[in-house]
Amino acid sequence: MEYFVNDEHWDIEGYYKNLERLSKRLGTSYQFLKDNSFHDYRLMKMEVKELENLVIEVNLCLRNPYENIDYIIRWKNIKKFSVQYDYSKYKFSNLDDYVTDDGYGTVAEDEITAYDEKYLQHELLFTSRMKLHLVGESIEINRV
Repeated sequence: MEYFVNDEHWDIEGYYKNLERLSKRLGTSYQFLKDNSFHDYRLMKMEVKELENLVIEVNLCLRNPYENIDYIIRWKNIKKFSVQYDYSKYKFSNLDDYVTDDGYGTVAEDEITAYDEKYLQHELLFTSRMKLHLVGESIEINRV
């Protein structure tokens, strides 16, 4: 993460300049990303599809908690992706008990940046400390 490092370091102005620089590569998703944030959205579903040999697509279904609207974020031509989730990290800090009512949690921080000249990357950090990292050629965002 470059712009949203943690709760104390959010460079919102820098991030929006980054999105503007990527506007042509983001295509129709640019306007949505400019006007909205996935902060507090809940991951409802993640689907990994191998459309043909080594042609991978990752679909995320994120729910806007304020309007109860689902969005599909479709990453095409995935170069790499990783999910880091460790249930044991999701403990109350002062109790020997786990937070069990929040699942993956909600998106705490996320950002889309250039990975290289061809690929974009999307990093998402969740309140459960789960990390999702996607590197793909293109992104589409659609309301369900």
